[in-house]
Amino acid sequence: MNWLFGFVCTQFTSVGIRTLGYKFYIMFAVFNIAFLPVVYFLYPETSNRTLEDLDDYFDRDSPHKAIIRFGDKVAKQHKRPAEAIEAERRRIDLATEVQKKGKNGSDSTWIEDVVVEMPAK
Repeated sequence: MNWLFGFVCTQFTSVGIRTLGYKFYIMFAVFNIAFLPVVYFLYPETSNRTLEDLDDYFDRDSPHKAIIRFGDKVAKQHKRPAEAIEAERRRIDLATEVQKKGKNGSDSTWIEDVVVEMPAK
């Protein structure tokens, strides 16, 4: 939606200013104000969230299925939800477990070739 509105603005701004004058800016302000409820009701809160939290939130198996996030408290709260903190703990525990398995005689080996180029003088 943002891309479409940006395209319309760039294509029709000069024509709108020529034909409508200052009224074109009023129309632009009305469109921007009209987007406020769309953003408030359709977009979840993303502050205090990691990318993994948002990935879990929008996952197909997530319990958050509603398109309009009107009654979803997790979508609107500013603090990081407890379910996101618990999911992060599970990811950390899984990564720690994988690291321990690798150190205790795993069949895999780590080979790293590092090439350092010196600047020409």
